[in-house]
Amino acid sequence: MPRMKFNSEQLFSLISLYLIGSAVAMDPAKDAGRDAWIAILLSLLFGLMLFNVYIGIYKNNPTYSLISSLKHAWGKYIGWIIGLLYVVYFIYIASRVLRDFAELILIIALDNTSLFTISVLMMFLMIYTVMKGFTSFARTVWICFLLVGLFIIILIISQILTKFFSLTHLKPILENGWKPVLKSVFPTTLTFPFGESIVFLMLLHHYEKPNKANKMGSYGMICAGLFLAISAVIHIANLGEIIFKASTYPVLSSVSLINIGDFFTRLESLAVVVFVTLGFIKITILFFGAVEGTMELFQLKENWLITFFIGIIILLLSVFTTVSYAQHEHIGIDLVPKYLHIPFQIILPIVLFVTLRIRKKLSFS
Repeated sequence: MPRMKFNSEQLFSLISLYLIGSAVAMDPAKDAGRDAWIAILLSLLFGLMLFNVYIGIYKNNPTYSLISSLKHAWGKYIGWIIGLLYVVYFIYIASRVLRDFAELILIIALDNTSLFTISVLMMFLMIYTVMKGFTSFARTVWICFLLVGLFIIILIISQILTKFFSLTHLKPILENGWKPVLKSVFPTTLTFPFGESIVFLMLLHHYEKPNKANKMGSYGMICAGLFLAISAVIHIANLGEIIFKASTYPVLSSVSLINIGDFFTRLESLAVVVFVTLGFIKITILFFGAVEGTMELFQLKENWLITFFIGIIILLLSVFTTVSYAQHEHIGIDLVPKYLHIPFQIILPIVLFVTLRIRKKLSFS
């Protein structure tokens, strides 16, 4: 692949925007109702602990990718098989995120366009981006971070200024106790989005300053977590708990209420720009992880056919694996966290981390 190096500012922006990604549109903790913001903050705390495990794996040998670490810990063959499963996992999650954003664009802006057409256009742009290399992409993401940050500030201020905004919608706090909050934290909000940072183990060996990976990555995660918590507070304050929980995309419902002086209104188009940018970044990072993993597993050199082939697989999975968005949402909320996220984000990384620590101690004894 083309040059892959990236610096600290770029790592911070990559992790921030990747984690905000589709989470800002979905509000993953909305099942916790008016306490969604508490669930997000708790998930952030546990997410930071999980990220420390990922960094522990990375620091065992900063020149290793996730697949190299798997082979080093568990042997060539077992490591290869689990590495292949991770590649499939990244491809599948990328396809799900592509479906999320294609559906979102379909609802907001292009209701007369087919889902397949929107997905094809997005995917070919990502294929081109991956072919140009991660360094160019990381530079672009840093610029996007600054621009998207400005747009997000505008949207946040505008939502606070609506006549519907009332912090009383957040009361009473913890009316039903901690159970609904903790149920939302695990496995849903912890694994989506925070646990999805596992993909960076495929990319961190290209980072220029390994000793700063934990700090910059944690800062990026904190930035994303605080933003998601603030967003949840604003959406609840604008919509109330019942509408917030019932909305497929609470952020759209909240943004649609913006009307300042009958002049500053209809900001859904600005929200679309933010969503498309975030979706593009998240899918592309997963795409890079899958391509990098495939090339390492099969010992391939730079090959545009691999990128194109994986891109087509992501596209086809996004469109044809579910017959409706309701089914897609059910799988994403009820099945994926339990049967995919927990093994790939929590169980396997913790076992890998422990194995690497034991091997390191034995090698020094």
